[in-house]
Amino acid sequence: AADGLARALHDGAHRLRGAGVRFAMRHRLTGLRPGAPWEIDFQTADGPRTVAADAVILAAFALSGALAAV
Repeated sequence: AADGLARALHDGAHRLRGAGVRFAMRHRLTGLRPGAPWEIDFQTADGPRTVAADAVILAAFALSGALAAV
């Protein structure tokens, strides 16, 4: 069952990347301002970063966090 779930997540992420979605791993969300575009503030290992995005999908996991921005 775990192998099937891992494969489904991998395939889904691959399709999203193909549609132009970018995944920002190891970014701590520090601010989120709605608008056109959205403004998203992160703290990264390299310092603060602000990103503009047309859409935002937040996903939190027990061991890691991820944000996808289109």
